[in-house]
Amino acid sequence: MDSSLQFSLSLLRDAFAKLLATFELSGITVQSLVRTAGINRSTFYRHFNNINDFTEWLSDQMLEEISSQVILTPEDELDFTEFYQYATKNRLLLSSILTTKGWKEFIIRLHSLVLRRYTLLLKKKHFRHTP
Repeated sequence: MDSSLQFSLSLLRDAFAKLLATFELSGITVQSLVRTAGINRSTFYRHFNNINDFTEWLSDQMLEEISSQVILTPEDELDFTEFYQYATKNRLLLSSILTTKGWKEFIIRLHSLVLRRYTLLLKKKHFRHTP
């Protein structure tokens, strides 16, 4: 991914977090998002078809990032260090998502992902200790 694209996506992500802290998901528009991000609408539409396309991309990105944050150490312990660092770095966005009532789909997907991921890690731990 080129640096200008990465920068634009980062601006959009930060702007979305700020807006979601104030408005319900249904109240966030492309116009408000690009205005808050300080980018042109054409930049947004170069990468996304509409606000739903953006939130779907963001949801997929975040779920992928979150799923890789908790690992099983060589000592078979669950290590949450990277997750805590991720949560600190993304505090505004995570807080906004978890406190809004407008993005239930993301919360449902997050819950399902976390449950599957931790179950898998715990099974790995269990099977390593099974004679």
